[in-house]
Amino acid sequence: MAEHSPDPDAADAAEDPTEVTRRHAEAFQTWMIETRSASTALNKHKGLQQFFKWLLAGEDIDRSPMDRVRQPKRHRS
Repeated sequence: MAEHSPDPDAADAAEDPTEVTRRHAEAFQTWMIETRSASTALNKHKGLQQFFKWLLAGEDIDRSPMDRVRQPKRHRS
């Protein structure tokens, strides 16, 4: 994430998931869409949603950075 994010604090977020912001999640998702298949980007999005829900349940974070991050669309063949 730190490699592909324009945010200077992305390195901290890459080391500590409690530092990830919506902007980081959107930058990562954009990179995934541009460099990977649509289904891979969708799978990563769903995985991140579940991971941050787990952090919420454990009270490690107050709000998921995935809130309001739209799911990437999978192209139909």
